[in-house]
Amino acid sequence: MDKEQLQEIYLKEEYYWGTEPNDLAKKVLYYIAEPLRKDLLLVDLGAGEGRDSVFLLRKVFKCWR
Repeated sequence: MDKEQLQEIYLKEEYYWGTEPNDLAKKVLYYIAEPLRKDLLLVDLGAGEGRDSVFLLRKVFKCWR
């Protein structure tokens, strides 16, 4: 996709990728114990609409996207 196509997708009201986190974001919670999460900083590269960042932020991680 080129820049114009991506702009067209992300400027719409609805979420192109949905609002549920992907499986990898869910697996992060499985592998990192809850007490450790508050001290970790996750970087969400290629965040798209941010659905995984929002999910991880709600689970106590600090995220930078």
